[in-house]
Amino acid sequence: DVLKVMRNLLREGVAIRNLRAVLEGLCELGVQMKDTEQLTEAIRQRLSRQLTSSFRSMNGTIFALVLDGAVEEMFRRSLRDIATGAGGALDPEQTRILGEELERAVQQMVEAGHPPCCVTSPDIRRYVRAFAERRSARLAVLSFRELDPTVPVRPFRTLSFQPQGVAA
Repeated sequence: DVLKVMRNLLREGVAIRNLRAVLEGLCELGVQMKDTEQLTEAIRQRLSRQLTSSFRSMNGTIFALVLDGAVEEMFRRSLRDIATGAGGALDPEQTRILGEELERAVQQMVEAGHPPCCVTSPDIRRYVRAFAERRSARLAVLSFRELDPTVPVRPFRTLSFQPQGVAA
C-alpha cells in the first residue's frame, strides 16, 4: 500500500521529498483507510504547503483554471451513475468541447508564464485529473483542500461547454 501511494503521488508529479510527512500520514491514516486512492488523496492534503508552493506566482498568487458549475455537475453525475451501476459515461459532445477548451486554456497558461493547474472540488478531483491527463499531461489538478488557505487563488479561466477568452 505504501508503494501504491508513493506511485500515485509521483504519477501526478507530487514530490515525495517530505518523506516524513508522507510516512506519518500513512501510519496515522492507513489504519482507518484501506483504499489506496483515498489514502493518496488524504496524503495530498497533508502536503498542501508543498503543493501550494509549486504553483505560486512571483506575487504569491496561484493562477488556476476552474470548472463551470455545469462541468462540475457533469463529473458528479457521472460518478454517481458509476457508483449506482447506472453507467457513468460522459456525454461525447460535451467531452469533446471540454477537452478542446482544456487544451487551449493550458496552452494559454503556459504562454502567460503560469504553471498549468486546475483547482476543483475534492470529490471530483481524481476524476477530473483522469479526464485531463489524456488531453494535457502537464496540467496539475488540485482540490481546494490541497491548497494553503492563506494563499490567494485567482481564476485564470473558467472551463465550460462554451468557448471563452482569457480572464488573466
